Amino acid sequence: MTALVLPENDQVTVKNTTGTMIGQKAVAYPIKEGKIMMYYPESNILVPRNSDPQSKTSSFISIEVIFGKRTMNLLKTKIIRATFFTSLLIIGFAQLSSASEPFVKKIRIKGNTLIDAQSLREHFDLGNGLKMNPFIMDLAARELSSVYRFHGHPMVDSYSMLKVKNGTLTLKVDEQKEYRHGAARAELAVYKLDWDFNMKTTEQQKEEAIRKLVKGYRKIKINEEVVISYLVGNQRTRIEEIQSQKKKAMREKIATAVKNYRERNIADAKEEAQRIVEMRKRVQIAASKKELEAEEPKVMEYGEITPFERNAY
Repeated sequence: MTALVLPENDQVTVKNTTGTMIGQKAVAYPIKEGKIMMYYPESNILVPRNSDPQSKTSSFISIEVIFGKRTMNLLKTKIIRATFFTSLLIIGFAQLSSASEPFVKKIRIKGNTLIDAQSLREHFDLGNGLKMNPFIMDLAARELSSVYRFHGHPMVDSYSMLKVKNGTLTLKVDEQKEYRHGAARAELAVYKLDWDFNMKTTEQQKEEAIRKLVKGYRKIKINEEVVISYLVGNQRTRIEEIQSQKKKAMREKIATAVKNYRERNIADAKEEAQRIVEMRKRVQIAASKKELEAEEPKVMEYGEITPFERNAY
């Protein structure tokens, strides 16, 4: 942008022999001089449908383009198509970096055995480095999955550690599914047979055998998924039956406990009522005795002065 005297967010045209993109907003970012980055898949219009004849590397790894304003001389440069850079280049999708975001100098890929490590290092070259938040780190992991799919390995999972250590972001890949049901297993099997039995098959025959094996692996995978689904369904039904039996037993236990509690309450109430009746009887008997004692005539001794006589005196 400095060489072009290009203002921030100015619209430019990017083109090559394959296609042209007009009205692209230019945003400065710390990458290697002479290189630009663009959004995938919009920039597919610039990608030729070929690959390197020796390394078999896809053309989108590095594409020569020219870009600039219509009124200016176009500057020849390189375009690196990396999905994880798009949030910094596309308006409406941009997220400003904050001081707390780690600065990443390079990306290390762990667990890769299917793709040439050098080509991956070149693909994920960050130049002078950049700040990354977790969102951009996830985009980097998704870009790694896209690279695997381009090389014919769609079953590879990748994810970011979301941690930066000594300026290095680690991306991990899981190739287990690919080695079980994908082209990786088929390729190993074909080349092993060709080597063991000295079959001397051509590259075209090997590719055809690999395609057929992959189709067979997919059928096996579908069958396994059907069987697993059936077994899981039966297991789920069995678990539901066991849970239903446990719930039924629990309900019966609760009902028995409630019944016993009610019976105890009824017995206690009857016993309390009986005690009250007996207490009332005792009170009534005591009251009757007092009344009898009050009604019994009192015998006066001779010479005793009666109250009447005392009053008269």
